[in-house]
This record gives sequence, structure tokens and C-alpha cells, in this order.
Amino acid sequence: ETASEDALAGNASNGTADMESLSDDASNEMAGVASNVTDEPLSDSKDALVDGESEEQPSQSEELPAAAAPAVEEEPASALATEGSLDSSSATMALAEEWRNMNGLNVYLMFSRAGSVDTREAILARSTAAGWRQRNSSTACLKEGGCNQEPCHALDGPPRCNYQPAGAVVESNDYGYCEEMNENAKDEASKRPCRYFTIMREPIARLISEYNFYCLDCEEAERFCRHQGGGRMMPKICPNVSIVEWARRTSNLYTRTLSPERWAGFGQYREKNSQYFTEGGFMWDVTEMDFQRAVAKLKADNMLAIQLETLNKSSDTLGMWIGDTESFVVPLNRERARGDDYVPTEAELKTLQEMNRFDIRLYEALQRMG
Repeated sequence: ETASEDALAGNASNGTADMESLSDDASNEMAGVASNVTDEPLSDSKDALVDGESEEQPSQSEELPAAAAPAVEEEPASALATEGSLDSSSATMALAEEWRNMNGLNVYLMFSRAGSVDTREAILARSTAAGWRQRNSSTACLKEGGCNQEPCHALDGPPRCNYQPAGAVVESNDYGYCEEMNENAKDEASKRPCRYFTIMREPIARLISEYNFYCLDCEEAERFCRHQGGGRMMPKICPNVSIVEWARRTSNLYTRTLSPERWAGFGQYREKNSQYFTEGGFMWDVTEMDFQRAVAKLKADNMLAIQLETLNKSSDTLGMWIGDTESFVVPLNRERARGDDYVPTEAELKTLQEMNRFDIRLYEALQRMG
């Protein structure tokens, strides 16, 4: 769902019966294998994120740079982001009401094949129940012909979507909308509290699901099955691409999305991250510095990151985070499993793990956060 403008607009307007569900039989089968990339026990401490990360053994085919991880300054977590504040339902309701009273805005950072369609449907049901409409100003509707109840998609960034009601959710495929919105506000009164939430699936399971959905099945208007220009022009396009080649072109999506220091929206985004939606894939390599920046984003007090595999256990936390006084439940669609999905061989699986080593480490960091 990280897209060129046309692709993103399609996602925003069509609701994309696309990228979803937790359970491809093949990808879920691989999730257990991929999650055992290291035997290191997971820490229960949210603060033990980076410790030991750089001790990962480099592959025999490529030595990772031994650059020291940049220091990440710890900021005290806000009261709204403190897990201890969720001990009672009354405290949860108070925090949710506080966020709405502050005119808080939520940004959903979406990842393909990681619960995004089901989450969007839940967000739409929420905005419909509240009677919210998309607006591009205090009075004007976002779309001609009347206001729309679908979640507002950031596309080219602020000021688009920043007039949504208190507690509304804005969708984005890249990080930095909150900072961009407030840094470019016309005055202090135009600024508003803003924070992110994202849902991350085990990286190899997500990649296998993505390969079957986009490449082999040519879903979403054959987006990856036709030449679109840009990126590295390859001799073959989907569906005539191996899963290893697919992984080479699209690896480490989480790390790439969370690593930019500023808004990676259209501009820098078109030059870098939108390469995901070209047949040649990404043209830039992920570094240890990118990984450390991504870890810092997960630890920030304006980010709530949830594992897709434990999403149903996090409904109370997510509801409070976006300003609801009740749980925000995402009814995951578990019916898409297809028997003809491609299952990687053991050798391919090892290659996928090596290619996506930064995303695997980032997901393990999220697990340590609990």
C-alpha cells in the first residue's frame, strides 16, 4: 500500500479488498519458522530494545557494517502512552476523553498484508457511527459532491486531512504526517496533538502473503504484473518472478517506512519508497543507521505499535489510544486461506530471512516491548 499517487488514490477511494488477512495457510505456516531466526529469549522490558541487536551474526555472504548504533535519547512517555494508566476502565475512559478534548488526531501507518483492509473497515464503521465526514478545510468537504465517510488518506500530506474531527483516524503509508502538519501550520491555533498507531505482522509471513497476493495472483488491477516505469527495469515482471527475486525488490518494508527522519511523503517519497510499487523495486539499501532510526520510532511516546498476531488482545489499548471509551475491535478476516498459495523451500526461506534481516530484528524489538 505504499504507492504512487494513482495507486494510493485507488487504495483510499476503493477500500481495496486487497491486502488482507492474517491467514494465508502458507504464510501462517511460515510465520512460526521465521520467528525462530534467533534463539535469544525475548525480554519483557520495553526499554531493552536495542541491547543485543547489533550482536546478530552477519551472513557468510555479506558482512554487516560494524557501525555503532547512534544514541537514542529517551523521552519520558506521556501519560496517554503509559501502559500503567490502563489498569482500570475508569482510567482508560478518562484518557480517551482527554485525547478527544485535546482535539487529538490519529494517524494509522499502514503496511500491506498486515491487517490493513480489516483495520480500515473497522475505522470506517467507527467514523460512520460517529457521523464524521472527511473535510479538507473547516467548512469544505474533501471530495466534490458531498462529504465522504471513508477514512481520510494522507496521500500528499498536510494540509490534507488535518481538519478531521477530534479522535478521527487519518491513513498514511509513510511516517511523518504529524510532524509535517504542525511544523507547517499557519499559526499556533492550527496545530493539534497528533500520534501514530501501526500494526505489524511477522515479516516473513507478511512477505509470503504479499508475494502470493500481488505477484502470483496479480491482485489490485495487476499492479505488479505490468510495466509501470521507474525503478530498475527488470527482464521479468510478475507473475513470472520467483519469491527470492520478489524479496530482493521489496525487502525490509517496515524499516524503510520508519527510518526517514522527516515526512517521507510525495517528493522524497516518490524518489525512494514509491519504488516499492514499480516492477524494479527499491533502489536503495537499508543500513544499520536506518534500523536504529526505525527502532527509535517504535519507542517514541507518540507511537503505538501492535503485533498483528496479538491484535485482539490489544483492543482496549488501541481504543484508548485513538480516543474511544470502549475497545476498538478489528474483526480479522481469517477466511482467505487458499490451498494453491506458494510455499517457499527451506533454502528459499533462509534467503528470505537474510534479505529481510532488518525487518526481522525490528519485529523482535517490538516483541520485546510486550
